[in-house]
Amino acid sequence: MKSPHKIATLVVALGAALGAHAQSCGAGGGTTVCLSAAAASTGAQLAWTVQGALSGGLQIYRNTSSNPTGRERIAQLSNGDRSYADTTAATGSRYW
Repeated sequence: MKSPHKIATLVVALGAALGAHAQSCGAGGGTTVCLSAAAASTGAQLAWTVQGALSGGLQIYRNTSSNPTGRERIAQLSNGDRSYADTTAATGSRYW
């Protein structure tokens, strides 16, 4: 089974500029996560589906580059959560 940390990394690996809509899927350890990101008037709206088992909760990270070294955890969610509104995302910025 994939660890919550690895699933969270997959979830935030999708880079999307605000004002755009993006979708991506990834799989590992018997779990598939599909993430979509879209601009909202209050920031970035993230939503995802999960096929397979999760344990330990979900973590949402944000970074301004594709290198995970500088990422920042912006939320810790329960396994049942399937959306998150990032209200601190800056308009016009690209995030991973």
